[in-house]
Amino acid sequence: MYFCIANPVSRSGNTGAEARKLQAVLNAQHLPSTICYTKGPGDAGRIAGRIAAEAAEKKEDADIVIFGGDGTINEVVSGISDFRYIRIGIVPVGSGNDMARGLGLPKDNHRLFARIAEGAVQRTIDLGHIHYDRIAGKAARGHKGEIREDIYFANGSGIGYDAAVCEEVNATATKGILNRLGLGKASYGLIALKQLLGVRKTACDIVTDDGREFHFDNVFFACAMNCSHQGGGYCFAPDADPSDGLMNVTVVGNLTKIRALMCFPKAAKGELAGTHGITQFTCRKMKVRTGRPLWVQTDGEVQMQTDAATFEMLPQKIRLIV
Repeated sequence: MYFCIANPVSRSGNTGAEARKLQAVLNAQHLPSTICYTKGPGDAGRIAGRIAAEAAEKKEDADIVIFGGDGTINEVVSGISDFRYIRIGIVPVGSGNDMARGLGLPKDNHRLFARIAEGAVQRTIDLGHIHYDRIAGKAARGHKGEIREDIYFANGSGIGYDAAVCEEVNATATKGILNRLGLGKASYGLIALKQLLGVRKTACDIVTDDGREFHFDNVFFACAMNCSHQGGGYCFAPDADPSDGLMNVTVVGNLTKIRALMCFPKAAKGELAGTHGITQFTCRKMKVRTGRPLWVQTDGEVQMQTDAATFEMLPQKIRLIV
């Protein structure tokens, strides 16, 4: 059974039309399907959780096809506690679509629909997890619902400047306006420049599960990537393998705002390696401590600030039919 979870807000309301197109492809092959429309924040996770629970009870596979962007994907994976009987498809109709970009999904939905209709597991990917070792600071303006100490990510996460950009993007009307104009990715770039002017760097200490220790006097942000891209097309981890059990970490610090601005083109091309002020490494787990509470983002979603968090890749795998 195919369950199409569609966020009607994505792509200016055209998501429903795309979901119906896939349903027509499935109907032509006599494959049962239903469209589940979300009505508000958290709905995608609640729907996915019910589907996963029923599949586990019946011990039968269920295919969940996500129509939306990285935020909708995050809601779905956060709502599922048991992935054993769940297979996931993705139709990227969001603003940034960074996970789809990192996975190299076809841009032609006809090809994507054909692959989804095959129903075969194309790959498995890791699931990331963040634990707030301490909840401190402010709650995000755009966050709806409870504050959770444990949150998940499929594409990538970050603490500091990159998360501050996401917090403002999610809290203002800019993203919605640009989405309606077909310029959703531009919302990240515009707010990123605005945030850079006022960003306050802070000290940061990182300890990895294999005992490595890093200290930074002045950090803009640190991001932990499962896939390669985030922030509407910036490639922080060109060598990321989403199935290797590791996260690719990039720490941006000890450089001026002008030099940070000059890094934007390099980040867009995936050419940050070796740049002054950029530290990159891989690990399975790391503890991060910062000099003051900073925003944390998971797949572009922000709920709270913290100055102490643990990032890790879980042994649990997500099966993808794309």
